This record gives sequence, structure tokens and C-alpha cells, in this order.
Amino acid sequence: MHHRAGRSRAAFQTGRLWVLLIGLAIAMSAIVGRLVHLQLDESSFLKNQGDRRSLRTVRMPAYRGMIVDRNGRALAVSTPAVNLEANPKVLIQSDPEKLKLLAEAIGWSYSSLQDKLQKYSKKEFMFLVRYLEPDAAEKALGLRLKGLWPRHVYKRHYPAGAVASHVVGLTNAEEEGQEGVELKYEDLLNGVQGKRTVIKDLFGQVVKDLGVVQTPEDGKNLALSLDLRVQYVAHQALEEAAIQSKAKSGSLVAIDVDTGEVLAMANYPSVDPNDRANLRPEALRNRAVTDMFDPGSTAKAFSVLAALESGKFQPWSVIDTSPIKVGRKWIRDHRDYGPLDLTGILMHSSNVGVTKLVLDIPVEKQVGVIRDLGFGMSTQIGLPGETDGYAPGFDLWRPIERATHAYGYGISVSVLQLARAYAVIARGGEQLDLSILQKEERSKGEQVVSKRSSDQVLHMLESVLSDDGTGKNARVPGYRVAGKTGTARKLTSQGYDARRYLSWFAGVAPVSNPKYAVVVMLNDPAGKRFYGGEIAAPVFSNVMESLLRFNGVLPDASLAKK
Repeated sequence: MHHRAGRSRAAFQTGRLWVLLIGLAIAMSAIVGRLVHLQLDESSFLKNQGDRRSLRTVRMPAYRGMIVDRNGRALAVSTPAVNLEANPKVLIQSDPEKLKLLAEAIGWSYSSLQDKLQKYSKKEFMFLVRYLEPDAAEKALGLRLKGLWPRHVYKRHYPAGAVASHVVGLTNAEEEGQEGVELKYEDLLNGVQGKRTVIKDLFGQVVKDLGVVQTPEDGKNLALSLDLRVQYVAHQALEEAAIQSKAKSGSLVAIDVDTGEVLAMANYPSVDPNDRANLRPEALRNRAVTDMFDPGSTAKAFSVLAALESGKFQPWSVIDTSPIKVGRKWIRDHRDYGPLDLTGILMHSSNVGVTKLVLDIPVEKQVGVIRDLGFGMSTQIGLPGETDGYAPGFDLWRPIERATHAYGYGISVSVLQLARAYAVIARGGEQLDLSILQKEERSKGEQVVSKRSSDQVLHMLESVLSDDGTGKNARVPGYRVAGKTGTARKLTSQGYDARRYLSWFAGVAPVSNPKYAVVVMLNDPAGKRFYGGEIAAPVFSNVMESLLRFNGVLPDASLAKK
């Protein structure tokens, strides 16, 4: 009985063993089958999944083109830099001693680094620091911290700082143009980024470089028409005058009469594009092209020009400048100058004189000259935000409007537009296309008013700088200068304010062979002196002298002898 029971237990155990072996064989077969299936049927899928976790295509930055002045001086240049990127979840677990060394390498305090890592501790990506100097980045990366890696970039730098900022503009953190020339010529300056394939580990660090997929294409360099030497003088002279006169803002434009190139364009207040922390949006505006103002008495030159163009008046024509009533308004000068010829009208800046001139010629002639000189339309220079200004249509030129327009009220111009108009007078009635880019040769202009009338007005404007004129402070020693002062009441929401002003000077030199036209405007001066002849004319003199001397323009022989 015992023997039979023992054999039954042995058989049972043997059966269990076979069941176990068969089960193991089936499981092994399933595993092998699955491996074969993965190898044969899903290998490409798994490889792709693995690559997605390790293969990365990274950008290779392209060099943004330089911006230089007409003499090759750098205005905007890109320099190599490094952005340190991080996985804060990983980096925060690093050895504290190494984190202290990291903070030192990037110029931070250890507590600042801790605070930032803690702030982003639940994130898997953060910009730790942007635009780090390559040497500092190398020191930081030499610590071999997990969760920290570099991205090589370029940093835009502006060597002239605030001096040319409104023209040059600036880029954003991605080196994309946001203002000025940087924005206008974005497609030219900005290159095409390259690509390279790398293998990264779980911590985001590159373990193998597989090579370049696409080579970066650098951007093109751009040469502006600005002369940085003159731009420095313009910037400083305008800033000093604005501060001394307590003006809210100011602008200056200098034009090469032969080519239409803008040689200087300055604004106050200015802004340094290198100081990103203190950039103020309102200070980025290029007021010389975006803002428009009543030109005041600088417009009287155009009224005299229209009178000459009508054929009804000559330079020696005499006008009685006693007060005149137009509609309900009496128009007077500071004093009764009595009979004046056209030169005297400009020299004494007679409102009555230009009013009587324009009311005695066809309205079409007055409006035509304003339009022909480019008022009420963009100069097409291409700088962002340029205004068209304002010049009313024919239906808005009643006698009183004709009178006020004659001495610079009721029309609105930018400083750039006014400079272009004075360049037309300087060039004998030809209007040039303006350019902020450097030109290689003298341009051919369009004749918009007669050479005879333009030359006559030019010589009349020289009298404004005589001892009896309003523009004595605009003189340049050794050179004949022509120009016109302007002091206009400022237009506000309540109308023209009798206690707030726009101060102008617009002029040309040398009269014997005009080379340059310069316009200066100071907006809302709050000091004791506010006349254009007092605060704008000296700025003109300073800038015009630098233009003439820097460019080797010989003094006028008649004045040199004196």
C-alpha cells in the first residue's frame, strides 16, 4: 500500500515538472517570437522612437550684416555670444559647491542662482543667462554640470550708442530688426540660419556631433549715408541746446544737396540701444520723420518763391507792410516796417509782406509751389513711421488760410520734409530723391520750380544773416550762408498756445556753390529764450561748420580775404 502511494506521488511530481517546463517553453517561445517580431516588423519604428529621444537638429546662427557709416565706421555689429540653457529639475540637484562656481562664472550671486532654479524647479527648460561672453560660458560649461548646455548666438552691439540710434534702430533678443534701418532692411541684414544634427543625452548635453545639415548664410553689410563725424556734432549740439532751452524735444537733419543723401539725423531725447534695461518706447521714435509741426516763418521763403514764380513780382518789387485785415483778422508784424522789397520781407520776417504777396497771386500758384516742394506727401526715404505731413486741398485755401499758410501756420511738415524743400532751393529748383543709404555719385533731380526763382530766393535768404536780419547766430565764419529763422506758436488741443513755441532754423551753405541744407527744430522750449534765431540758429552754425570743414569745402574767397 505504501509502495503504491509513493509511486503516485512521484508520478504527480513528474507531471508538475512537465507542466512547468512546458509553460516555460511556451513563455520563452512568446518572448523569442516577440523579439523576432520587433526585429523584423517594428525595427524602423523603434529606431525612430529612439532617435527622437537622442537625435536633435540644432540651429547654427548666421552672422547679421554690419551697418556702417559712409566712411566705414561701425554703427551696428554682431559679436559671438553664448546663451546658457538649462533643465532646472536636473541642475538644481547639482553639487552646491559647483553651483557656487557656476554663479561666479556667470557673474551672479549664489543666492540669485538658487532663487532662479527654485522658481523654475518644476520646469524642464529655462534660459539661465543670455548673451554671455564666450570666455565666461566656457568657464561655466567646464564645470560639466548635468542639465546645463550652450546655444551659440550673436549679440548686436551699437558702437555709437545713442548718437545714431534713431536712424540705425535696434534688434530684439532674436536679432530681428525692430526699429530704424535694422527694421527697414531686415531681409538684407538678416542671414539664413544653418542646421546641424547632434546626439544628446537625457540631460540635454551633446554627446556626439553628426555634422552640418545646412551651412548658415551670413547677412549682407549695409553702408548708410550718415557721416558719423557730423552725426556726433549734431547729436551733441542739439542735446545741449535742448537742455539749455528746456525744450521737450528736438530734431535736426542735414542733407547733401548734390546727392540727396542724409548726412546727419539727430533727435532729442535720445536713447542708447545697448542699454536695454532703460529703453523707453517714446524715446525710440525718430521724430525727424514721424512728427509734424507748423514750420512758422521758415515757410516765408516758399511764399516769396511762389510770388516770383507767378511772374507778377521781382526781387526789387516793393510791398507796403503796414497792417492788413483779412476777413476778421488783423495781420501785423512786431513793428510797422513800412515799404519793403522781397529781400526786406525775408530779412525782417514780415507776416504782412508775405500775406500781401500771396493774396495778389493765383491760389493755384501758391498751392502748386507747396505741393511741388513735397509738402503733404512722404519723402519715400523708407524709414519706418514716416509722416506725410499736412497740406490742405484747394477747397481749404480761403483768403485767411492763404495768409496764415504764407507765414507757416495751418500746414504741417516733418523736419526731413523741410530740409528737402530747402535743398530744392539750394539746388536751383531741382528736387532729389532722398536716401539714407550711401550713394556713389551725384544724382539727377526733377525740376519742380524754376532755377531763376530758386536762385533769387537763395540770395535773398542770405540777407537774413546780415546785421539787420533775424539769423545772425547762424553765421559760419568764412562762408556765405543763407537761411530763415522761425518761431511758431505751438498747436495744442485748445488751439495755438501764445506761451508755447516751436523754434526753427533752416539754411544752406555755401551760397556761392551750395553743398548742404540743414534744418534744426526745438519743440516747446520753456526757458527765457525761445526764438529760432536765439536757440536753433547756433545749432545750425555748429553743424554746418562741421560739414564744411570735415569735407574740405574751401571758404568763400570774398569772406576769406576779410
